[in-house]
Amino acid sequence: MRHFISSASRSFMARFFVTFFVYLVYLVLLLNIQSALAKNPAEVWDLEELRQPPEAQWGDVQTIETQTPDATRVEVQKVFYAAEPFDNRPTRVMAFFAKPVGAGPFPGIVLVHGGGGTAYKEWAILWASRGYAAIAMDLAGREVLDDGSTQKMSDGGPDQSDGAKFAFFEENEYKKLWTYHAIASIMRAHSLLRSLDCVDENRTAATGISWGGYLTTMVAGIDDRFKVVVPVYGCGNLEKNSIWTKRIGNLPWPGSVRWNEYFDPIRYVGAAKCKMFFLNGTDDFAYPLDIHRSCCDRVRGADVRLQVHMPHNQGVGSTTPEIFAYVDWVLCDGAPLPCLEDIRATRLDDGSLEISAHVKYGAKAQAPQLFYSTDPGGFKNGQWTPRQWESLPASIVGEKGESVVAKIPAEVALKNPLRVFLCVSDASGNVASSHYILVRPIVKPNFEPAPEGSVLLFGRDSNGVLVNRFLSKEGGEIDWKIEGDELISTTRPNHDPNSIHSAEDFRDALIHVEFKVPDGAGNSGLYIHGNYEMQILNSSREPDVHYYNCGALYRFYPPLTQAALPAGEWQSYDITYHAPRRNESGKIVTKGRISAYLNGVLVQDNVEFEEPVSMWHPFRHGTTDFLKAKYERQKKTAFGPLFLQDHTNPVRFRNVWVKPIEQ
Repeated sequence: MRHFISSASRSFMARFFVTFFVYLVYLVLLLNIQSALAKNPAEVWDLEELRQPPEAQWGDVQTIETQTPDATRVEVQKVFYAAEPFDNRPTRVMAFFAKPVGAGPFPGIVLVHGGGGTAYKEWAILWASRGYAAIAMDLAGREVLDDGSTQKMSDGGPDQSDGAKFAFFEENEYKKLWTYHAIASIMRAHSLLRSLDCVDENRTAATGISWGGYLTTMVAGIDDRFKVVVPVYGCGNLEKNSIWTKRIGNLPWPGSVRWNEYFDPIRYVGAAKCKMFFLNGTDDFAYPLDIHRSCCDRVRGADVRLQVHMPHNQGVGSTTPEIFAYVDWVLCDGAPLPCLEDIRATRLDDGSLEISAHVKYGAKAQAPQLFYSTDPGGFKNGQWTPRQWESLPASIVGEKGESVVAKIPAEVALKNPLRVFLCVSDASGNVASSHYILVRPIVKPNFEPAPEGSVLLFGRDSNGVLVNRFLSKEGGEIDWKIEGDELISTTRPNHDPNSIHSAEDFRDALIHVEFKVPDGAGNSGLYIHGNYEMQILNSSREPDVHYYNCGALYRFYPPLTQAALPAGEWQSYDITYHAPRRNESGKIVTKGRISAYLNGVLVQDNVEFEEPVSMWHPFRHGTTDFLKAKYERQKKTAFGPLFLQDHTNPVRFRNVWVKPIEQ
């Protein structure tokens, strides 16, 4: 039997699936479920080709007697090797190759420079003086001249500008981006290195600095021939919290989703099979601690060295002694560093905290220390603020010195935010650490009934009558479910956005909302005046805060600390909101301000905002003529409603009230 579908039905189904797909992609973006859209590297790069030694032209050999204690003699030379086509033409990469004088075989290392850097001859010589065959390539289409300056090669690849890194691209255009070429050039350098008779192909490493750290974090999960990779500063998850967050987020839809899918290292690093040692400063402006930790957490058995206020530059990033010690351990049977794992915070009855971690590899640890910071730090109003860090003594405990323990007194332990990590050193002074943790505060949700002078929007009044003062986006009766005293976010059959808003408008106000998120995404939000979203999300398991966490002023500010409760528990928001003021032409002349408590913990401290930044707020996305008219009145009067967002998750609400603030 043949079945026929009408054109109207086909049209409806097409709209349904398109809308559903858009919501699905947005959910992935919002929650940053990195593995959901991760590319198979073999779908992006021709890995078999990149594993083959490229054609190469070698320059003259220069022999240098280094200033090392044993006056090691090394050989260094230029090499040009074939790279990926770019702009429909073949390209080459220029590099320096250095090795100790002699036949080897030597362990090999690939050296990846950062943004604004190039192939550093001295860096290759440094590793050669330590017994390695090293290759340092330029990844911006340039040649290093004899006087140390650089010039663009006529057959070079793309430059390393932000435009080359973050350009919008269609699905079939990804090969025009710099990262695609950089990863291919690193793999070809590795293949060239392994093909040399003087190199032990079974003992190779890579280290990279800043953008080179970004690349080595990425290549560790793509090129399984490396035995050890050491990213310095650089990492992935850039969309969450970095100096490039805004740039990525501003790519035309779906540019940010596609960029993350192809070129964020967190999509690849989890596949790394090699040993990895991540180095970073506690307050790196380009690669903050939270995204750095998220990459470390993806790699099973990853090791780390955090340094308080570590400078961000080529000199420090290439000569930090722990890099050499770690690579020597993996490739040359050196002594392991006393790396730490499983840092934990246990709150004691007196309010103090016990911080502990295990020492790995049976290494002997000494000079234990705990470092802590109670500063929010990070980006605020586009400005980077370093945290101040303090230290406390720690102890090495256990029969074999297998653990490090420190105690934080209650007067410090009860502060928010509180970030901590532990450090130890070996007999040579090399330092290793745990990664940091954000200690969770003591939460006390507020379930206060609507006070005198407030407007109850949903809940039981003093007479026990259930009040509901919410309207649909069309201005009529809402179609959200109500079960007992609970209002449940309800999605319409065609997935049309179904946010609801208060019938009463207000200007400046105290806002109280109680909510409970379900298992899964648990995604909703409070759109104050329809523009500024205090995020609701099932994010209690997040190790740190970011712009999408529960407690965030979405896309403006992350919460100060992690105060969300698990799914299935009632939580509370208490918000003080001051609306922005506009002049007669509609321009904001007085910024808006928000302070917010999540479960009794301060998460937004009188932060300022201007125009809305989210494309998803209800005056833009899925809006109606009724809402458009309301928005026009709001811009003229600064009075507007409170929206509860529908985001396809059955989030529950109760006891929602607003108390206007007198001017």
